[in-house]
Amino acid sequence: MALCTSQIDDSIEIQLLLNFSINKDLPHNVRSILNGQYEDTINNELSTFIEAVRNGDSLEEIIHNGLSSTQAHLSWLCTGIASLLYFVQCNWTGPPIDSDIDWLKTRRDEALKHLSLHDGCNINVRKPELLYLANKIFSNVDLQLRCRSCVWWLLRATLLHQHVLDENSGVLFEETENLITKINNLNILEDPLCELLFNLEAARFYLHYRRTQNSEKHLERAQSIAGLRLNLEGAMGKRTKYQREEKAQLYLKIEMDRDTFPSIDCEDIPKSLNLNDELRLERIEFSEYKEDIKLGMMEEAIILAKYVQLQLCQPKHKLTDEEIRPYLTKVVDSTKNWSLKMTSLCYRCSLESDDKRTVERSMMQAESLLNVLNDYNAPVSKAPVARRMDIFFASGMRPVWTLEEKWANIMFSLGLVKGALEVFAKLGLWEEVIACYNMLNLKHKAAEIIEQEISKKPTAKLWCLLGDATGDVSHYETAWRLSEEKSSRVQKHWGFYYFAKKDYAEAVPHLKLSVELNNIQEHVWFRLGYAALQIEDWKLAAMAYRRYCALEDSVIRSYHRILDLKNNHSDIQVLQILTNAIINNVNDADGNPASRLLQNTLELFGRITSNTVNNPDIWRMYAELVALRKTDVDNERAAQYLQKAYRFITSNPKWCRNEDTTLNVLELCCNLEQAYLRCATDIAIVKKRKMLGSAKLSLQGVVKKIKEQAWDNADIMNQLMKVERYHRTITMSFAGKIVLITGASSGIGAATAIHLAQLGASLSISGRNKQNLHKVAEQCGKSKPFIVTGELTNENDVKNIIDSTIKHYGKLDVLVNNAGVLEFGSIETTSLEQYDNVFNVNVRSVYQLTALAVPHLIKTKGNIVNVSSVSGLRSFSGILAYGMSKAAVDQLTRCVALELAPKQVRVNAVNPGVVITNLYKSVEMSEEQLKSFFDHSKETHALGRIGDVSEVAKTIAFLASDDASFITGATLSVDGGKHAMCPYGYDLKPAIRNRSYQVYKFCGYHRTITMSFAGKVVLITGASSGIGAATAIHLAQLGASLSISGRNKQNLDKIAEQCGKSKPFIVTGELTNENDVKNIIDSTIKHYGKLDVLVNNAGVLETGSIETTSLEQYDNVFNVNVRSVYQLTALAVPHLIKTKGNIVNVSSVTGLRSFPGALAYCMSKAAVDQLTRCVALELASKQIRVNAVNPGVVITNLHKSSGMSEEQLKSFFDHSKETHALGRTGDVSEVAKTIAFLASDDASFITGATLPVDGGRHAMCPR
Repeated sequence: MALCTSQIDDSIEIQLLLNFSINKDLPHNVRSILNGQYEDTINNELSTFIEAVRNGDSLEEIIHNGLSSTQAHLSWLCTGIASLLYFVQCNWTGPPIDSDIDWLKTRRDEALKHLSLHDGCNINVRKPELLYLANKIFSNVDLQLRCRSCVWWLLRATLLHQHVLDENSGVLFEETENLITKINNLNILEDPLCELLFNLEAARFYLHYRRTQNSEKHLERAQSIAGLRLNLEGAMGKRTKYQREEKAQLYLKIEMDRDTFPSIDCEDIPKSLNLNDELRLERIEFSEYKEDIKLGMMEEAIILAKYVQLQLCQPKHKLTDEEIRPYLTKVVDSTKNWSLKMTSLCYRCSLESDDKRTVERSMMQAESLLNVLNDYNAPVSKAPVARRMDIFFASGMRPVWTLEEKWANIMFSLGLVKGALEVFAKLGLWEEVIACYNMLNLKHKAAEIIEQEISKKPTAKLWCLLGDATGDVSHYETAWRLSEEKSSRVQKHWGFYYFAKKDYAEAVPHLKLSVELNNIQEHVWFRLGYAALQIEDWKLAAMAYRRYCALEDSVIRSYHRILDLKNNHSDIQVLQILTNAIINNVNDADGNPASRLLQNTLELFGRITSNTVNNPDIWRMYAELVALRKTDVDNERAAQYLQKAYRFITSNPKWCRNEDTTLNVLELCCNLEQAYLRCATDIAIVKKRKMLGSAKLSLQGVVKKIKEQAWDNADIMNQLMKVERYHRTITMSFAGKIVLITGASSGIGAATAIHLAQLGASLSISGRNKQNLHKVAEQCGKSKPFIVTGELTNENDVKNIIDSTIKHYGKLDVLVNNAGVLEFGSIETTSLEQYDNVFNVNVRSVYQLTALAVPHLIKTKGNIVNVSSVSGLRSFSGILAYGMSKAAVDQLTRCVALELAPKQVRVNAVNPGVVITNLYKSVEMSEEQLKSFFDHSKETHALGRIGDVSEVAKTIAFLASDDASFITGATLSVDGGKHAMCPYGYDLKPAIRNRSYQVYKFCGYHRTITMSFAGKVVLITGASSGIGAATAIHLAQLGASLSISGRNKQNLDKIAEQCGKSKPFIVTGELTNENDVKNIIDSTIKHYGKLDVLVNNAGVLETGSIETTSLEQYDNVFNVNVRSVYQLTALAVPHLIKTKGNIVNVSSVTGLRSFPGALAYCMSKAAVDQLTRCVALELASKQIRVNAVNPGVVITNLHKSSGMSEEQLKSFFDHSKETHALGRTGDVSEVAKTIAFLASDDASFITGATLPVDGGRHAMCPR
């Protein structure tokens, strides 16, 4: 710089780089460039040199002589810039220019020879002399010393030079990297806008060469300068016109730490065409407004470059497209910059060209953009030339002929072969022309067309193509001579010819010479490596693969090509070594961590799985690698890939007979369940249910098959136990949920903590005894709970329990109010101190905890489960204060359920009977008193035994889970039927009182799988639609063998198809016909040989009051809803006794509450509820449980069948939103899951219960 005597003003150079200025006091030549008057600038600035140029004088000497005057530097800089931008206009942005600069055109052949680098320029390049002139000007050392931006302009010219070549050039790559290093040291980058623009252009250079790691560094720097943060997030929305349920959709969340950089809007930008699809919406419609931050063109350029960078470094896959599409959509929808709009629409054309619903728009959009570029009279061609140049070099825009090629390829894919042929021929894409002729069965035309072109103008490329088409080696020799023995392309074609013939010895010297002439030909390096392996030239093979891997981001693509060459054979051992190295982040010989290969290895597996689709080991490894990225989308991918691995490994029905395969399947199942639990965190409930349902099915089938084999193998049995543990977790997953449990140091609280930990919950456990809390925490496994101690009678301690939990986890999903104390005494013996203690712990602390938790539960749409007692439902002497406190908790449950239902927070309670805990010891009962009390309790509980804490814990888990999504305000008895019995006065038979109860086995693989119905036979009436159909489908997914009954055979067949592989047994009949009812039971027993569960679901509805309901209507309702239930139950009981089965009756909230207008229906359901309670007591001694579900308004055909019109139905359902505390009607699946729970072993201590599944309607005052 010391040699400079006349420096150009930095501000002028910056304005030229940015293509914008608000300063009107500018030199005329600068102003002309900023106005897009490039041809005028060239003619004016070089007017004194026209003759010299025309006469063929050396351009280097003309420029050197012109710079001899110190005042000429700006003039030459402007000439170079005008030449370069005029070249861009002619080949990129348009409008097209037909006329030439005559005196400069004389240098065209010289320019083409210079620019070709011995391999030839693209034949479609227009006015190459402009680029040639610009390159010569910017390469002048003197000008670079006087003009700081000259090196930057040379960088831009070099990148355009690469674009006009058919092959990437190693020479240009090295030159450009050197230029980037020089620009990095320029003071001009002290301007933040210049630094941002430079990093964007450098990133674009590396993206062109597919060097994603280099590009990422520059993009990260650009984002940092712009203060831009980009994150993909999910939100509920719709993407199709007829979509009813919203699903999670990705959108780009943008945050800014500073104001946007200056931006120039172009009014006449290219137009985005509408999709006009009969199914898809034009764009995703989100249910919630997403704040749209206004961006400038610089920020949009970052987002568009990020889109390309993500596309390159991830495997090609539809999920990848979905993940990166929001980046592209953001630019397409919002940009006002001409070149960004053009480029983003071109990218969208490419993205949509492979989808049958979008390919038509892709083709039409490409044609529309070509009209803008090639037709001066096109509607938007009036966009000023200068505005088309704004941040052109940072936009990534490709030459116009690449868009034409894309358009032709889309036409070819749609079968428009002749149209595509015409475009390919115009572009000189002879290989594509040959493909078109082959498609048209005109193969002889291929060689003819090339020979015709050679006769016009012979080139090395054409002779090579003729050699490819005819197989005549002499044509490669001709091409080699024509290139003056300097073309890497010729040697490549020559080598590939021998390579295709598997003549590797002949191929090697040609491939070797090709990479010597151009050393960044990745596809030549890998073929050279492979050919060297075949001729056992190990040294050459190692060198070729090392060189190929040295091409940075392309390291894994070598393996892709090898897969092709080895006929898609995948070396599983090699892939496993690579996978293990990346997972364990092993360092290579040079100390580089293997984790750097993750992106490229994922791309490799994407390629492998597109060719080898049925190898379980490959899908398993692919999943393990995808999971390392730890994003929500990748967790979901990992689960999908493991599901595929599972499907393929179990496709052979004999897999379970081989020990090694069985162990592999069990290990895969464990991995699959872990993956599903990971991706089930923080996603939409509907989607979560679907995913976890898929996981359940996988495990149930495996467990069933392995148990059938009766393996005597310790490894298999240990692994099977592990799978069963995962199954219990995934059946009712609490992954990602934060649960606070009070009184968790022992008893029900401790059991609930351990059970929910197994189900994936993150726990906060509270109590007074820290030592006991730590013991419970140890039993919770790897997911160590957060422990907070405190006295519930101390308001500050209560507040600290909530505050500490929120501080530790940041949210709260479930509150379990479990802590409680017991005091014995009557009205005469209970002191006020005892009363205060009971109410302060059992009621006041529950009230305070609930009040403090509510704001956090509203945010998560969480729920509350209160642990009450059967003493809150029934009166018992001797525990007055305790009974009063639990009744208060029950009423709190119902009232708060109504208050919080509009906010989608559910509140329920469990009401245990006598369960063995420390509660009784705490009131100083002696061991003898305890034994006597527990013995007596066997007589006071209908099931003839006392409960276990795990049975209460499972019920709490159900009420807290998404499976209970339509249950609120319920007080669910977990009391062995005690609540249904007359207090102490029920005369149990001696056989009941004296029987012994066999303790369940709760350990090892003998433990029944949670919510599994494998091996169970279930009979469901009214299964042709509504709740019955939903229950059939759900229980089939849980492994049940079904017998489904109804009147409509066609509908039953449809339901059977939805039940999957395990086809139900179908029996039709009229429930008002005694013979048909008997046949339903007899046929089921004949078909299956047993019965485990009876679901009495069938029912009819008749509307009317005491004045309007006829005896015929009354008889019909009671015959179907009550008499048939009675008969079916009576006929089923002998079979249920054998299997110790159970019954679930489908009643209604109308059996619990009185409603006008449906008298007979309400009476019938009340009768069913009483039947449920009475039969539960009668059959409890035989270990048969009987329960009922009481749905609220659920959308089924029941209401239509009662004669309601569509208008009446709509009005009824709309009004029902007001009469249900949760503010909505129910879904049949929600009732089905509750039926499944009551029928499962998880409800083993529940009998005689009538469980409302009514969105809290039963708890509300009738409206």
